[in-house]
Amino acid sequence: MRKNLINFSIVFFLVNLNTIALKSEINNTIVVKVGNALITSIDVQNEIMTNLFVNKILITQASIDKNKNYSIKNLINKKIKRIEVNKYNVKNYSKKDLNNYIEQTAKKFNVDKNGLKKIFKENNINYDLFVSRYETELLWNTLIYSIYRNQVNINIIDVENEIEKLKNNRDIEYNLSEVEILKTDYNEEKVKEILEVIKNNGFEVAVRKYSISKSANNKGVIGWVSAKSLTNKYIQLIKKLNIDEISAPIFNENSVTILKINEIKETNEITELEKLKEKITNEKKEAKLSLFSRSHFSNLENTISIDFK
Repeated sequence: MRKNLINFSIVFFLVNLNTIALKSEINNTIVVKVGNALITSIDVQNEIMTNLFVNKILITQASIDKNKNYSIKNLINKKIKRIEVNKYNVKNYSKKDLNNYIEQTAKKFNVDKNGLKKIFKENNINYDLFVSRYETELLWNTLIYSIYRNQVNINIIDVENEIEKLKNNRDIEYNLSEVEILKTDYNEEKVKEILEVIKNNGFEVAVRKYSISKSANNKGVIGWVSAKSLTNKYIQLIKKLNIDEISAPIFNENSVTILKINEIKETNEITELEKLKEKITNEKKEAKLSLFSRSHFSNLENTISIDFK
């Protein structure tokens, strides 16, 4: 019975999407010029439909209108990243990460990769552009790593000290989601606006609308994080929260983060220390690379010409 209900909801979703796609006829005009790259009305239309489709949001005029600004912002960000990627002639990226992303999306509709292509085609949505936009993120990750990899060295003594503290201690892990904005965009009114969207529309909607973090591609979900691996600033705020509660704004070097607690779990066992060592080291490297990524993008955004038509 549950499977039938799921299948019915997907069919209902697709029928609505197909109906609107067939009715939607617009002239292809230039909306934004980013450097020498163009974003057209067809690009915006496809981005909106793709975002709503992938997130299984019912297609209505209201949901289309709500998604428009986010889609334009997302397209501008992608164009900026593509320009920089092309400048450095970056060609390589993780095919495995791309394939995992496509498979995760396909699972939402209980199909495989070929089934997902078919659904895209049936609903007049450009599958190749859907793939290309995630390729852009992966190419960008390659670029950031190639530029900054020599600056992400982690002090092994710090890692080992963390492991020593973890031994035989009870560990609390938090499953977290985040909305992250640039510090330059922060003010009290902006935070009130974000919190209002979270309250009325849900955390994922706020992520789509405001978040600049890589986790925005995963609905803002960071995943499981050990309390012991968090900075004191973070843990002091998080430990006061219960499941589904939202943190106060947390100020980082270049950004401001609002966290949500999805789940909490405790464990008394610390096993396979080498794996733990690798995990902590990778988390610290990812944190540094993420900081470099945001800083690099912010510098680009401030120097590149963005003209709305």
